[in-house]
Amino acid sequence: MRRFLMLLLVSVVGVACGDEGPLQPDRADGSALHPTAPANASAATATMLPFKGQGVFSTSVDPGACPEFPGAIGVLIDFSGVALHLGRIEGTAINCVVIGADGSRALQAQTATMAAANGDVLFLRGTATADGTAVVYAPDGSFSLGPVPLVGGTGRFTGATGYYTLTGSDPVQGPFGFTGQISSVGSSR
Repeated sequence: MRRFLMLLLVSVVGVACGDEGPLQPDRADGSALHPTAPANASAATATMLPFKGQGVFSTSVDPGACPEFPGAIGVLIDFSGVALHLGRIEGTAINCVVIGADGSRALQAQTATMAAANGDVLFLRGTATADGTAVVYAPDGSFSLGPVPLVGGTGRFTGATGYYTLTGSDPVQGPFGFTGQISSVGSSR
């Protein structure tokens, strides 16, 4: 009897996992639910997963760090913390910022590298013109930066896509948090 039940279970699983495609519930409008996949990956190899983390950062200034953006200064950022799918993180970023005569600050680009606990690295690059990457400053001094696209990496992050939006209470140093999405490309899970 036990063998019969096991054979029946294997048969049902085999039919459910056949070549007809994944079983997915139908939506009220008749369309099927499908995971969101990045444009450069097939739905079979990548789905978008939550990407979030927190940590602390500090900044310094390098007037010559942004030669591709005339008039911009480079804000160099060192950070560390923890992130979902990466574990402990460490990284650096350069924000290219133009400071207006009225004291306004316009982000032109953010370029960053984020190293995971195992040494794999994520690359991030967002520009104001191509990606809408911007910084918004609140009256209380807090800020929000993003969206910043994920543009690949090393190891299991080779070909990774996604984005993050970062928030903090002080744009010069202190705690930060971020949320976004990351593709499952290369993930062993």
